[in-house]
Amino acid sequence: MEAVLKDMGDGIVWTHPGDPDQIPFAGIFEGKAGVSRFFEIVFEQIDVLEQNIKSFIDGGDSVIVTGYEHMKVKNTGREYKSNWIHMYTLADGKIVAFEEFIDTAELVSAFNPPQ
Repeated sequence: MEAVLKDMGDGIVWTHPGDPDQIPFAGIFEGKAGVSRFFEIVFEQIDVLEQNIKSFIDGGDSVIVTGYEHMKVKNTGREYKSNWIHMYTLADGKIVAFEEFIDTAELVSAFNPPQ
């Protein structure tokens, strides 16, 4: 985790879409401690089955990364697959903001037990 955090500004704002009552790692996480907490929650909740980066778009202080993930929710055993977009904002060579765009309906479905 230290290797990831070293590239982030102290005041980073990390945003994952969705309702935290439906997606445990949804919300806004502030500072390096917040980012650490985000990843802690993610890895408590899901197993990574596949994750691929498709492209990078360099906009100087803004970088867009597109990709795909296939994950398994540990407590339901359900899987989800989704393309995603990650937006990074940089300042002074550090990541100061991150926002993810993903199919939250897929995640909500996977976090809910089958009916």
